Amino acid sequence: MPDSFLSQDFPQAQAEPGVKVPLYFAADLAPTENIPAEAPLCYKFMVAGPEAQLRKLKAKYTDLYDDKILKNEDGSKTLSAKRKDESGKIISYFYSTSPAICNDYQKRRPDLAVTSVSTPPLSTMAESTATALHRRLGDRYLDQGDGTATDTMTGLMWQRCSAGQTWSGETCVGDASMMHWNEAMPNGRQRRWPTFAGHADWRMPTKDELLTLVYCSSDLPKSWNDTGRSCEGNYKKPTIDQTAFPNTRRSNVWSGSPYANDPTVAWGVYFGGGNAYAGVQYDDFHVRLVRRGQ
Repeated sequence: MPDSFLSQDFPQAQAEPGVKVPLYFAADLAPTENIPAEAPLCYKFMVAGPEAQLRKLKAKYTDLYDDKILKNEDGSKTLSAKRKDESGKIISYFYSTSPAICNDYQKRRPDLAVTSVSTPPLSTMAESTATALHRRLGDRYLDQGDGTATDTMTGLMWQRCSAGQTWSGETCVGDASMMHWNEAMPNGRQRRWPTFAGHADWRMPTKDELLTLVYCSSDLPKSWNDTGRSCEGNYKKPTIDQTAFPNTRRSNVWSGSPYANDPTVAWGVYFGGGNAYAGVQYDDFHVRLVRRGQ
């Protein structure tokens, strides 16, 4: 779950001490009599803010952990927490004062059944939101059906193909472009990339964002290897989920992050091994674009 989200233009209620405001709960099944039109995959109740709700959770569950309240870019707040039930299964809790953020969180959950809110008949908005859910790609991504995939852990939306390739509807076709870092980041700044899948805010990922794509099939040093070190043991190459990112080569990919100690060097990731790589800016690397999902 990302620390902040971009939401739709719904009004945000801010809590004052003792004043109850709407709080939207991301449940497995929203009560059919309480599906709000603004968040048809969540349900709504009134409480004196997320802080009060967290106090209630802690009073009820003494084993609560990873509990936190985050302030989002639009001024709303989200509350998340976890606990284990008697069987050891992890139960996750997610609340938000923003209906859009709660609904968006639900859409990112690969285990959410679209039919959960199918009866009674939903409003037109609810039906539209439910049908927007897409199939799961591997263990981490959701297929948006347009050549993009959303990371359910970070909220980032990635182009499934490298720059220069074409999305055929099933796979990436053609050869990825090779470019210098200054072509991708002219004068160290984000360039304007062509509109794709209806979005015009594509950009170069940071080094840390690019590392979230590294997958070690050997589970060494860990499966989703954001350490910057190479995968270890007997792992498949390239070190990326090819279900989500087909026809990816074992190559270096530029990030948008310059190297702090040398203005002629920038960070990339080598997907032949999964390690971060400091390359001279006139080296030819591939590029994969990202945007903040909404």
